[in-house]
Amino acid sequence: MHRVRAKLARMKAIGGTAAALALGCLAAGCSTMRTPEALKEPPVAASPVAEQVLRASREPGPYPKWTDIPAMPRDVRPASAWAGAVQAVKADASQLQAEVAADPPTLFDTEAWAAEQVQAAQAPPQITTTTTEEFLANTRIQAAPPPPPR
Repeated sequence: MHRVRAKLARMKAIGGTAAALALGCLAAGCSTMRTPEALKEPPVAASPVAEQVLRASREPGPYPKWTDIPAMPRDVRPASAWAGAVQAVKADASQLQAEVAADPPTLFDTEAWAAEQVQAAQAPPQITTTTTEEFLANTRIQAAPPPPPR
């Protein structure tokens, strides 16, 4: 309220001319609001919907009345229920933030960990002809059929 009084006092100090000018500009801005005009050009795509739009823009329908506004639906939850839902969401958010704060993230400095793991890793032994032959001999022994039953 104090700000409004201060503005009124400044307007009185400036004079009625500035107030009248501001009011005139405001009225001029409101008076230049255009009403929708009919489409002057035919629609680009010749389709049934485009023709209906063109026809509707040339012949506007009746302006709606206050009685045309439908009654408020009865299955809409009241503002108090919305407020309760908002409070529940806020409570869930604060609980989630508390859980996150209790379990801080552990994934940090991953580049150093990866470099350490690369240095600690050992390459597999090199495959040679002898290791291949040993593998084949062992496989043949394991693949041999069992002795016949007695």
